[in-house]
Amino acid sequence: MKDRRLVDMHTHVYTPEALAFMQDYMRRSDLKALSIASFGCGLEGCCPEENILPLIFKQREKSIYAYGSLIYPEAPCRNLTGPWAPKEQAKMLLAMGCDGMKMLESKPDSRKMLGLALDDEILEPFFSLLEETGTPLLWHVADPPEFWDKDQAPSFAVEAGWTYDGTFLPWEESIGEALHVLARHKGLKAILAHFFFHSHDPERAEQVMRDHPCVSFDLTPGIEMYTNFSAARGVWREFFIRHADRILFGTDADEFCADIMCESEKDPAITVRHIRRFLETDDEFLFWERPVRGIRLPDAVLDKIYFENFYRLIPTRRQVDRELLRTYAEKTLSRVHEEKTRRYICDELGLAAEPSAGGQPEDDR
Repeated sequence: MKDRRLVDMHTHVYTPEALAFMQDYMRRSDLKALSIASFGCGLEGCCPEENILPLIFKQREKSIYAYGSLIYPEAPCRNLTGPWAPKEQAKMLLAMGCDGMKMLESKPDSRKMLGLALDDEILEPFFSLLEETGTPLLWHVADPPEFWDKDQAPSFAVEAGWTYDGTFLPWEESIGEALHVLARHKGLKAILAHFFFHSHDPERAEQVMRDHPCVSFDLTPGIEMYTNFSAARGVWREFFIRHADRILFGTDADEFCADIMCESEKDPAITVRHIRRFLETDDEFLFWERPVRGIRLPDAVLDKIYFENFYRLIPTRRQVDRELLRTYAEKTLSRVHEEKTRRYICDELGLAAEPSAGGQPEDDR
C-alpha cells in the first residue's frame, strides 16, 4: 500500500505509561496525529484522570489531540448543579485545552449505571454549547444489536459483561435517545462512533445521514462492522463514496489494546493495516480472524477519510492552559483511583500535596 497521511481520531489512555505507547504506535503506523478520547464516566462513574492525562500528554507531544468528557459525582446521577453542571464542565474542559468532547454515557452499562437519559433536559445546555461553538462530539451510542441476545453475542462481549438483559435500555431506545438529541440540535457536529452500530443496515444508516447533515460516522471497529460491510460490498462502497466528507478513520487503540481484538492481533498497528487494506484494496483476508473483502475506494475519498475530515472538524489545535489544568487536577485528584497515577499527575503539574483517594473535590457543593 502506498504512503498516505493518516490521523487516528479515536484512541484511549488509562495510565501514565500510555504516552510512550502512543508515541511508539504513531511511529510504527506512520501517523501524523492521533486524538485521545476520555472515558471520564467509566463504570467507576468519575474518572478525572481520563481528562487530565490526555492534556498532559498533549502538552508534551504536538501530534496529540484530546476529547474531554463529563464526570459525575455519584451514580445513579441525581444532582448536576454548580461546577458539576454539564455545560460548566464542558466550558472548563475546552478552556483547559480539549479539542472536542466525548460521550460514553449512551453505552448500555454506563447508561444503566448513571440512570440518565441522554435526551434529558439536564444535558440540553451542554449540547447547545457544543452546537453553538462548533465543538465536535465523539459519541458512543448503544452497542452492536446482537449484544442484546447472549446466544448471538461474540465471546469477547460475554466475557466483558457486554450482553444486555431486560434491565438495560433496549437497542432501539438507545438509538432513539441520540436521534432525539440530534433532531433538537441540527448543527451539532456529532461523530457517531463505530458507525453508529448500523453496519448491518445501510438503508437506515443512509437515513441518519440524510436526516442529520452535520453528523459523521467513525470507522473504529466494531468487530462486526467489517464483516457486515463485506456482506454488502457494492452498497457500502457507494455509501462511502457518497458520504466521503462524513466518515473518519479510527482504531480504539490503547496501551492495553482493545478487548475486541483477537488474541493473535492485539496491536493497533495491525488494526491500521487491516482497515487500510479493506479501504484501499479488493483483497480477501482475515480481519481479527474473520473473513472480509475490501471495497477499494478512490484516492480522493481515502484522503477525506484518513485526515481531511479530522482537520475540517478541528481546524485549530487548542493550546493547553496549564494553570487551568492544574486547578482542575487539584480539585478532582482525590477521585483518581490509582496511587501511581495520582503521583504522576502531582509530579507533572507541580502539585504540592497528594490528597487521599475517595474524598470530594473542593467545589463539590
